[in-house]
Amino acid sequence: MTARRGSVGAAASLAAAIGLGVIAATGCRVDEQAFEARVFTCDTAARDPGCGTDSAGQPLTCFPASQLDGTDFCTPSCGEPMSLPAEDAVCVQGNAKLAYCNPADTSNPAGPCGRSDLGCLRTDVTRDEGVCMTMQPCTADSDCPNPVRSTCAATFLKQLYPLAQDPQTGMHADHLYCLQKGCVNGHAACAPGQSCLPTLVPASANPPDICVPNCDSKGRCPPNHFCYQKLTNDSNPAICIPGLLGFVCETDVDCLVGQCVSDEEPDPGLRLNLCTTTCMTDDDCSKYDGVQGKFDCIQGRCETPDAYRGSACFVDSDCSRDPVPGFCTTLCAGDADCGANRWTAGQTFCGLPTAPVCVPLIADGGACDVDAHCASQHCVAPADPDAGTGKTCSPVGGTP
Repeated sequence: MTARRGSVGAAASLAAAIGLGVIAATGCRVDEQAFEARVFTCDTAARDPGCGTDSAGQPLTCFPASQLDGTDFCTPSCGEPMSLPAEDAVCVQGNAKLAYCNPADTSNPAGPCGRSDLGCLRTDVTRDEGVCMTMQPCTADSDCPNPVRSTCAATFLKQLYPLAQDPQTGMHADHLYCLQKGCVNGHAACAPGQSCLPTLVPASANPPDICVPNCDSKGRCPPNHFCYQKLTNDSNPAICIPGLLGFVCETDVDCLVGQCVSDEEPDPGLRLNLCTTTCMTDDDCSKYDGVQGKFDCIQGRCETPDAYRGSACFVDSDCSRDPVPGFCTTLCAGDADCGANRWTAGQTFCGLPTAPVCVPLIADGGACDVDAHCASQHCVAPADPDAGTGKTCSPVGGTP
């Protein structure tokens, strides 16, 4: 890292003048390889982070590991985010090249990264993949000594996916990062550079009560996250959302759960990339059911219709995807079929004889035949029997 040596400036010149005779007498030489192997900290907030260039003269990048409770450090630069297996590395957002590691590797006493000053951050809880960073990964809250970031991401993942706890068939909730929770319930301010997720995302999205990193000025985020504003529209906040199953993404680096795969929508303008994982049967996916949706195995991938929920908008032009909404449903021969399906139970009834599919319950004011077909479960006759109108759905205790 030759530029870092030159950045010492006048102090280096003075030291060189004083020690010239000693160097000449002893033949002192710099161990270039050991110098290059050192980890140099930097300041991402500075106009000149202080990284300089590597031994080949290539610019180094200041990687913001502090976003995930680490220390910002200098690392080689790269291009688009992707895996670089030939270099045993991963290019992450921010054009930073990080060393690849296997979080399950216990062969080296110094850890998966082969050195004690670097920790292996898991980048996919469904596979043994990770990157080396200046942080100490966590598996339990007890691994997080910081009184602000006192919760391990593994804790909220286990709460989100309570049915996927078996590491052999489910997720590997280990080697993750410490975060701050309770910004709403605890009335706590998030640390600088972070935002309170539930205050910025609609409640219908069931956001966990945690602080998340802000996107940088170029819409970039740390591994396992994507920039909400960049992948949706300018109406949404510039915050980094964890790449959970069914969430939008750009590359695999964005996904905390699974890999980033296209939904193969024929129209490129409507196509989405989603974090997903492989499956053989619906049971492989239903273990991820929870507040973030219900998942089925569709063409070998776990998918949920909730991935296509709308996002925040200011004007009509913000709502460009699927302008004519429909609904996901299933075939039926009677109301019992709709009640027995986990996707439609409590929300639909069988539309026979008009349509042999489960259709949404009828809103107040809509024509009905029986109570069970109303969202209010209250189908009433008109107040005036001679009015010539049929039964309609009505609020409980109300009249049509």
